[in-house]
Amino acid sequence: MGELKDENGIKLPASTLIKTNMLPSLEGMTWEQIPKEPLQIDFRRTKIEVKIIKNTSHQNAKFEVFQRLNYSSVLSGQEFRNAVLIMLYKKLYEWLEVQAENDVFNECLDLTDRWKDEQYHYELVLRLYIFSLFAEKPIYKVDDFINDNFLYNEDNSLIHKIQRGEFNVDAEKEKFFKTFKLLHKA
Repeated sequence: MGELKDENGIKLPASTLIKTNMLPSLEGMTWEQIPKEPLQIDFRRTKIEVKIIKNTSHQNAKFEVFQRLNYSSVLSGQEFRNAVLIMLYKKLYEWLEVQAENDVFNECLDLTDRWKDEQYHYELVLRLYIFSLFAEKPIYKVDDFINDNFLYNEDNSLIHKIQRGEFNVDAEKEKFFKTFKLLHKA
């Protein structure tokens, strides 16, 4: 818009726009060249919401912002969970990835390319742990249970169990590999 000033208080030149898929006619235009009605007026009246998430912010704040930003994105449930896991607790994602990408495990499955693209094999690993850790609770909708109880619940999530030392990731990974090695051999 030509209103931005540098550190010395001197106005910087207005930005020159580039075309987009939706607005190719903006190519090379500056603020002054954009039609006042309706574009300049609409732009001035539009509010831009800014959220600042710091390293010290609560992990649920990061999750909430991610959910809001990706509300309209078409992600599979597991693609969404993987992104959130990377933000909340990357070590858990890496632990999950090692198991889900294991060749022996994948040879035991008969996944379509679409399921692989949607990272369904990651979800299957999570389901294995869900049913072993939460067998006493009735699980009606697996997707909701994974999100609400298993990963993000404040008190009883897998993340909190790991942090409190109630879930040994190395021992569980070893059991996983042994199990699928036997299944593959059979």
